Amino acid sequence: MHNIGINNRAELEQTGPVAAYIQVREEGGKPSLNFLYAMVAGLRDLHWNALTREDKGELLRDLDAWADMQQYMAAPDEKAK
Repeated sequence: MHNIGINNRAELEQTGPVAAYIQVREEGGKPSLNFLYAMVAGLRDLHWNALTREDKGELLRDLDAWADMQQYMAAPDEKAK
């Protein structure tokens, strides 16, 4: 987390766990989903196993939305034609 500029809880809260997870991946890390779950649960003062199936599903949807946005941003601009 230090590699992406997150050194404490306040910085993680400001960045957000999904964004932090994505930044770690973009920096070449290979975080597991449990890492994402642990960040979210830690901010809620819970053990990561305490996250509900719905919580985990929402996080996965957030990751999918980010991936979709990345694909959209990488696509050639149709308006330029």
